[in-house]
Amino acid sequence: MTTTVLFVGPHQDDELLSLPIRNYVGARAADGTSPAYDVHVLLCTTGENSGIRPFTMDKPAFGKARDDEFRRAVRRAGVLPENIHIAPFSDPGMVRPADGGLTANLAYGIVASFLEVYPGAWVKTLTNLQLPSGVAQRHADHVALGQAAVQLLGDGLIVPNGLRLYVEPYHRAAFSSAYPSIHLGSESSTNYGVTRAALKEYDVKDAVGFKFGFGWASVNEYFQLVYDNPTSYWHVPILP
Repeated sequence: MTTTVLFVGPHQDDELLSLPIRNYVGARAADGTSPAYDVHVLLCTTGENSGIRPFTMDKPAFGKARDDEFRRAVRRAGVLPENIHIAPFSDPGMVRPADGGLTANLAYGIVASFLEVYPGAWVKTLTNLQLPSGVAQRHADHVALGQAAVQLLGDGLIVPNGLRLYVEPYHRAAFSSAYPSIHLGSESSTNYGVTRAALKEYDVKDAVGFKFGFGWASVNEYFQLVYDNPTSYWHVPILP
């Protein structure tokens, strides 16, 4: 039996920096021949407000370039092109928010629209838990997406035991310090070579080919951390 698995990232690059896509691509079911997982990846925001945007490039062109990096990276990770999605998923009346504008309500609608088409899908996204002020600050879009996922689970749209919440590797130490009672599981990449090649798609520079390496340049230290140690960290949801 093949299980649909949805990886949801708020911005271009979060899907590889924090989520273990490669561990599910190519995995085989118990019969040894059928795929264990039908892997999908969903991007929620435009990414156009990043401070890395050149002043010579308008926001729509910048967002398009970032979307191209996202698609190339996820394909390199092994995800089928038709399983790479950019919000809105199926609701033509829904508008993809810019980064910084992803609320829990918007994220709920984006993910719920996928689950309408793929009921029973497992969902893997970023944790809903914030870090204490003065320790480290998680991006509000990341928190909102996690909050939406927990609400979808509580409302029964995500199946029981079908949600895992991931902590950004660059916040792992701060998270463990802030939440010592929460156990973090870890998932190291099943293929470091493929994972690293996918990460490097965010560093390709070829202006003629409309490739600018925006992702890697914007958070160089985060990419280097994950490139050196491609490991994701997760916890089970804590329902209110």
